[in-house]
Amino acid sequence: LTFFGILFSFFFLLQGQAFATAGKWDKALTFLEERFPAVYEQMGTVSEMNGDRIVFVLPAGKKAPARGAELLVTSKEDHPIYLQEPSTLIKVVSVFGENVLTDRVMTVGKELKKGDNVVVPASPTIYLYTNIRGKDGYAPYRTLLESLLERNLEVVELTEPEITDKPERYGLLLRLEQSESLLVCKIQSIYSKDTIFSMSHEAPAATELARPAGREVQLARPGAEIMPSRQIPFTSPEKTYPSALFGDQEEAPFMARALTPSEQEFYNLHGEGYKRLVISDLNGDGKAEACLLNEFGVYLFQFSNGQLDPLDQYVFNDQAIPLHLHSIDLDGDGADELLVTLTREILHAGNADNQLTSMILTWKRGALVTMAKNLPYYLRVIENRAGKKVALGQTQEPYDQYDGPIFEIVYNYSSSTVTRGDLYQPAAEIYSLYQFNFDPADKDHILIVEPSNEVYGYYAPEEKVYAISPRKYGDYEEVGYHKKLQTEEFNRGGFEKQGSRIIFSPRRFALINRFDHQTFIINKERASNLNLVGETMNRVLGKTTGGEDSLIGLSWRANRITETWQSADIAKDIVDFSFIGD
Repeated sequence: LTFFGILFSFFFLLQGQAFATAGKWDKALTFLEERFPAVYEQMGTVSEMNGDRIVFVLPAGKKAPARGAELLVTSKEDHPIYLQEPSTLIKVVSVFGENVLTDRVMTVGKELKKGDNVVVPASPTIYLYTNIRGKDGYAPYRTLLESLLERNLEVVELTEPEITDKPERYGLLLRLEQSESLLVCKIQSIYSKDTIFSMSHEAPAATELARPAGREVQLARPGAEIMPSRQIPFTSPEKTYPSALFGDQEEAPFMARALTPSEQEFYNLHGEGYKRLVISDLNGDGKAEACLLNEFGVYLFQFSNGQLDPLDQYVFNDQAIPLHLHSIDLDGDGADELLVTLTREILHAGNADNQLTSMILTWKRGALVTMAKNLPYYLRVIENRAGKKVALGQTQEPYDQYDGPIFEIVYNYSSSTVTRGDLYQPAAEIYSLYQFNFDPADKDHILIVEPSNEVYGYYAPEEKVYAISPRKYGDYEEVGYHKKLQTEEFNRGGFEKQGSRIIFSPRRFALINRFDHQTFIINKERASNLNLVGETMNRVLGKTTGGEDSLIGLSWRANRITETWQSADIAKDIVDFSFIGD
């Protein structure tokens, strides 16, 4: 049986002398024994299914499970329950009479069907993790380990915050971490993040820490291979011209010309489901690389002998929702870092929600490695009016997409870490870090993409609109994710309450000073598709259904926002764009 398991984290607050005996762990150990029996305990059988909603019926006299409890569904077979294979992990949403409503968390085996048994997970493997250096000489850790082994529990000790092999059976993570004068502990599911157990004691700050408390422990994930695409022979022109899109304009104001159709083929990649793109110099050799992002990882390609050659990849431990991708030389070493904005689906009180888990990647010793990870921020890189790049961050509000002021992301040279910097005053009072750009010609002018999909020109000192774009630029709904609602609402049909809504990651909106100080935006004329699978990349990622999208260059001139350049219209959804050349 292959099963990803449940992540449980323990944060204990204990006094030093409290660990003189093993009895101080009895509360946690008793909880494990009561919650997870030695063999499967049957809770009922599946009676109804609708998508990911599953109902099972409790036997007469059976105590109902707690809301939020996670259970297994086992395939109905002619075997005793303890020999049946799990098929699905579910989570209890509500109990009404003898019926229990649940949500599917993940499928781990055969597809479930009516009549399948619902059971309590049994005899979990315990993955024991701590951030304490020299853990074997630290009494609280040693006592916990011995107490687990005395109860005949299978224990795997972790030396790093990662489970390197996929758990073969239902697994739990016991996490003992010291933070200042406290040992902190909770039990928490990696899927719902609901806390189901907690205890606390004080403890003196003594032992050296291997890493800060709160580091996420990653579960193993199979790697995804880079599949080289079919390459088109190409002879490079004497000069590589910047081009944001397909087109054959001869008089574009910021470039000598757009790429010809034969040159466009040079940049084609097919069928990888890429969502974001940036052209950057990651290894500091002065040559550009193409960096692409999808739900599985970041993929790096180099331009070589008329083709795109795979150079490296960074595969995520858990499948992610790719929101944005930017680059900047964050540490000043002459090579760019990648700012990767990611989120992942979680459940909150039975409702779908998301949790930001952004990261920053850098190039070290010939490979992409993490400079920072699990950042609870949206990330963006902008150009200021002088053409200097600035890295920005913003948090999300519990019930809204964005929360609070925009701040800088900075590199701390003394600790070699990435930190949240000062508030970015030029963007004070702006709702989203993705919706604005500066007008280089006027220190008081800011361009903002409004919810109406128009671009407004604001006079910042008075927060008044002085200019408006000549048209709306369409709904950009290419990358969607869930956000919980503060109060449940009825859906459009009015028959069922919903506790979350779909929100969308904004389009790229970029000021490029070297291209005549223009600001570029994607003009969406095609219907968006949440299940978009990109087919082509020419600093553009797209699919092939009706309609035509384009890329627009904007400038604020006098009292008008003017379209100063437009690419050719193409019959593909433009998902993202970037530029190459000078």
